[in-house]
Amino acid sequence: MIEKRNDKLSAGDLAYSHPSTNQSEGTAGVVLEVASGLAGDEPHIKFQPTNGANPVIMDYKKVDFGGGPPRKVQGKAIVKWLTDRVPSAEAHVEWPVEQITDDALDYYWVLARDPWEGRLHWLRSRSESGDNDSVYTLDVRDADGRSRKVTMQEFPH
Repeated sequence: MIEKRNDKLSAGDLAYSHPSTNQSEGTAGVVLEVASGLAGDEPHIKFQPTNGANPVIMDYKKVDFGGGPPRKVQGKAIVKWLTDRVPSAEAHVEWPVEQITDDALDYYWVLARDPWEGRLHWLRSRSESGDNDSVYTLDVRDADGRSRKVTMQEFPH
């Protein structure tokens, strides 16, 4: 019998739920533990989201690798608010960046602070291939409960 290895994630890596490119808060975070599965079951991934929520536990196959352990950086990402109701002069905003992952395939993740509530969010870059299907968006809730769909367009690193 061939033993199936579950080695796509390790403690300290960045993990995110998949298969969607439209994420919500709390669906990306740093892996705390890879819990072994029993009786041939796949393991579970426990990760800590940045929104202050309790750690999230998900099935191994429903979580993807977002890069190795994040490292501290300083800089600003250009984030676009995706809505028709925002004047184009206000659609692009700079978000301070605190951490970045190493490239995971042809993209990377940054931990950035939103300008509305000052909360931290993991934002994924666009694919280096420029494929439109790789546009990653995040739904961010503000203090009034409004959802703001954003995408990171640039972070010079």
